[in-house]
Amino acid sequence: MLRRKILVYLMLLSSVPVAVIGFISALYSSAAVTRQASVFNTTALRHVEKEMNTVFKQIDQLMLQYSYENTSLNRFAQEDFTPTNYMLVEELHTVLRNLHSGLDDVHEIAFYNMPYGKIMTSSGYVLTEAMFDDPAILEQARHKNRQSAWIDTRQTINDRLPADLITYTRPVINGASTPDGMLILYVDARGLSRKLLHPGTTDSSYMVLDAAGQVLLHTEPERIGTHQTDPGLLAHLLPDAGRSERQVEIRLDGVPTLLNINYVSLHDWFYVSAVAMSDLTREAVQLRNILLLISVALVGAAMLLSLQAGARLYRPVQRLMRRVLPSKASDAGDEVQSIIAYIDDVESSNLELQERIERYSRDVKNHMLLQLLLGNVKDMGPFADIGLNEPHLALYLVQLDQLELERRFSRQDQFLYYFAVQNIASELLPSHGHLMMLMIEPGLFAIIEESGASLDAQELRRCAEQLLDAIRQYLKLSCIISVNHSSSGAAGLSELYAGGRRALRYRFIIGDNTVVMSSELDAAMTFEAAALEQLEQQLIEAAQAEEWERGEQYVGSIVELLSEEYSLSREGLFAYFSYLLSSLLGVLRMQDEAIMDNLTARELVFDLSEVRTLAEMEDYFARRLFAMLRSRRRTRSAGSEEETIRRVVADIHDRYDEDLSLQSCAEAVGLNTFQLSRMFKKVMDMNFVDYVIHYRMGVAKQMLGDPQYKMQDISDKLRYGSVKSFIRVFKKVTGTTPGHYRKEASGLADHEG
Repeated sequence: MLRRKILVYLMLLSSVPVAVIGFISALYSSAAVTRQASVFNTTALRHVEKEMNTVFKQIDQLMLQYSYENTSLNRFAQEDFTPTNYMLVEELHTVLRNLHSGLDDVHEIAFYNMPYGKIMTSSGYVLTEAMFDDPAILEQARHKNRQSAWIDTRQTINDRLPADLITYTRPVINGASTPDGMLILYVDARGLSRKLLHPGTTDSSYMVLDAAGQVLLHTEPERIGTHQTDPGLLAHLLPDAGRSERQVEIRLDGVPTLLNINYVSLHDWFYVSAVAMSDLTREAVQLRNILLLISVALVGAAMLLSLQAGARLYRPVQRLMRRVLPSKASDAGDEVQSIIAYIDDVESSNLELQERIERYSRDVKNHMLLQLLLGNVKDMGPFADIGLNEPHLALYLVQLDQLELERRFSRQDQFLYYFAVQNIASELLPSHGHLMMLMIEPGLFAIIEESGASLDAQELRRCAEQLLDAIRQYLKLSCIISVNHSSSGAAGLSELYAGGRRALRYRFIIGDNTVVMSSELDAAMTFEAAALEQLEQQLIEAAQAEEWERGEQYVGSIVELLSEEYSLSREGLFAYFSYLLSSLLGVLRMQDEAIMDNLTARELVFDLSEVRTLAEMEDYFARRLFAMLRSRRRTRSAGSEEETIRRVVADIHDRYDEDLSLQSCAEAVGLNTFQLSRMFKKVMDMNFVDYVIHYRMGVAKQMLGDPQYKMQDISDKLRYGSVKSFIRVFKKVTGTTPGHYRKEASGLADHEG
């Protein structure tokens, strides 16, 4: 497929430009030759016009010498041509013969004596008007016009004048206002055409026409005296067609013809050259054909070169295809597209892997940091790369009003406050050293500041107060911040965190919107806070285990401790138990997102705000909160669990050839990984990972029964990183290797066949 495309593209790239250039060159060359021929015809027509005008001017000037006032011809109009005046007649005959001898292509010259109605010809005849037999000329002479005139070509005027003749008249002036004599010349149109209008080496025809379309002169003598009746030509000979030199293309006698027309106002004649378009473009067409043949030859040569170039260009692609996709190297598809798709898949996988690694790295770092805060780290060696390298650390614990968060925002929106607090902290605290931030739970954030120099307690309090003011201003939420510092580096974080959490326990006494230095707390208060914290933790564990009776007991113990050790106002009572309620709801929601919606949480908060005493508070938790949780747990039937697992199993069957994980399947059904793992084991009597492995091995057995699948294909299909890993898992599940299983399956098939 690719090879054919390469050949096609190369052929197009090599041949099309050559063909286009050749075709355009042929067209331009043809047009240039055509223009040159047209210019030649125009120039030739001008030359013909000039030569004709020279001849007519020569005749006119010669006649003017003999006919002008006081010339010798004046006296020939004063006397009659009678035998008694034979001397006069002989003298006139001599003059006429001299004039005739001085002019070429003149058939006859005559002198008309108008007073006596006699005509003397250059042939020696004295004729009367009737014998002269040219009434048109005599009629013109009788008008006694003082100007010379040319009369258009006439055919066979009489027996004496049988040829195609153009007639010229010249009056003889005797001093009077009107002439008494007239010189008449009959010019041979055929002879004049052969002499002046010969086309030479061109294929053009030249003609002289009057406005009516009569042919006065023509390179083809047989056309002299005829009329042009072609409407296209006559349209350009009419007065309203204009009197300018022009060039037109018409169909003359049914043949496409190019005409050049020049109008001469002196004679009211049109000089016309006509050449057939086929004759005009003959040389241009020949040149065009030659150039096209050359182009075809060049295109053929380019195509041969393309075949060789295509084969050379295809070899590296074929080798690369065999290297990266050996199973598809013999396919008829587009190799480049297959390679591009393979690279895209690799890049996509790499990007996805990079994102997962970065996300995993952040999660690991946050988890390690959380373990440091909780004091679950015994060996600090693996935590050397966490980023806490300075000995002096300060810990800010920022606790927002969690009850207000529950009342106003969804669980997802509560997590967004992490970024809001992070931005505020990065603006206010970076000048004091490197910052790290961690969300312990929604509404509770740990900010760690490290410094190379010792940290001053008053400076830390001032920074914490700035942070508190900014949070109240921009987030519009109540807040309390505990802050303390240590010079023990990362190893001292757990002690700082424990002290900070104890300080936050006194929020119901200290109040909101304050900064607490945990190192300044009274020792007795710290001891009491530890006991209270232990009871709170036991209450949360009982709620997670759904042991509601035990939870009621811990609430009673908390109420008893508070009544013995503290004298709480209504505001303090609400502050502490609202904190306790939000902690319980947060833990339960992390365990089961569907256990409580936002509306129910707001109703619980509203009911809590109506409680006034410790006794009422104990009753609130027993009859309101725990009763509701018991009721919701009972509504979750076994049937819903089986339906959930059925959806997960269907998802596994659909996506067994993808990177399946417990996390992705849990998110698909709205559970966390702990809930899905426990539910899957309960319904399927097998954990999630084992089920995925067993199902994939079942698919592997089916593929091993088909010889077209290679071991590498099966390994890739089932998302194993290598064939070796696939073989190890297959043997562990089935007790045999894939190769041995394939041989047994093949032998069984042959036996059955």
